[in-house]
Amino acid sequence: MPLSKIDSDSLNTGAVTSTALASGVPTRAQLPAGTVLQVVHSNNQTIVSTTSSSFITTGLTATITPAFSTSNILVCVNMLAYNTTAGGQCVITVFRGTVAGTDLGGTTGNGFGGCLSGGGEVFSVVSAMALDSPATTSATTYTVGYKRKTTGTAYCNVDSQEADITLMEIAA
Repeated sequence: MPLSKIDSDSLNTGAVTSTALASGVPTRAQLPAGTVLQVVHSNNQTIVSTTSSSFITTGLTATITPAFSTSNILVCVNMLAYNTTAGGQCVITVFRGTVAGTDLGGTTGNGFGGCLSGGGEVFSVVSAMALDSPATTSATTYTVGYKRKTTGTAYCNVDSQEADITLMEIAA
């Protein structure tokens, strides 16, 4: 049986209305936990380096405005990093706010990990993932920080490779 074209003449008058469409939009109470409500993505390709043993910004940030104060924010980061010295480390973490804000990588100052150089230019893909509960509906910024953990110079976004941060609002 061939399919026929549906056009405005073939629809019953009043079969689809804006009210009928709006009634199909779920409320927050109807959304199951784990529903992705929105996604925000940001990237940059700026090479940064430091000899600091304190976290500084990589320049990679993203801002999300949660729809509900009960939502969680899943933060995912990927970037290329290295340290110039054998045995040297580059460590990354994610902060809510600036690098003076809440460290989502823990309280030990070790962040989410990073790369360990065996000598020479050994590049590593460094990834971080954190689930945050900011308990707000205000715009919330997440900043990727990095530092040299041991010796040498730590680099991020090596060879102008794209570094990414993705924020996902998850219904709680």
